[in-house]
Amino acid sequence: MGLIGGWVLSNYGGVGVIEARSDAMLVQYYDDKSEWCEIEYDSKGEEFIKVGELELYLNECMRY
Repeated sequence: MGLIGGWVLSNYGGVGVIEARSDAMLVQYYDDKSEWCEIEYDSKGEEFIKVGELELYLNECMRY
């Protein structure tokens, strides 16, 4: 299973995107177990996901 994108959070890693659908993303936070996160929208209509306490915006995700 390879990564298709992600957010770099430190020199040691970040949040990797394993799979993406129109309404959710399968992500892995550092070396934790992967989880499905629902895509949400802020008041300006920007898409983001919540991973724990983090709000990660899709427009800041890097494609691999």
